[in-house]
Amino acid sequence: MTTTASAHTAAEFADRLFGATLGLIDVLAFYLGDRLGWYRALATGGPATPIELVARAGGSERYAREWLEQQAGSGIVALAEDGRFALRPVPPRCSPTLRACPI
Repeated sequence: MTTTASAHTAAEFADRLFGATLGLIDVLAFYLGDRLGWYRALATGGPATPIELVARAGGSERYAREWLEQQAGSGIVALAEDGRFALRPVPPRCSPTLRACPI
């Protein structure tokens, strides 16, 4: 019975650690998007392909593509059928401060 309890605890810990790691990746991606001006470029210029995003804000097309794909996977941006990525609207239930925050 001790082995089962230990295995269950180990699995819970592994799940918790995995979730924390995914959260860290999101935070790092948020930081990069802010520092590189990519959020601002999407907010002011509208949907963009990685090439268009780099033309607006600078950077590398390869890294912009990877960042946009990660952001889409996290639900921050949406990928349209034309291959452009757009910021998702902030849900009304979020803080008014978040919705009004200049990007």
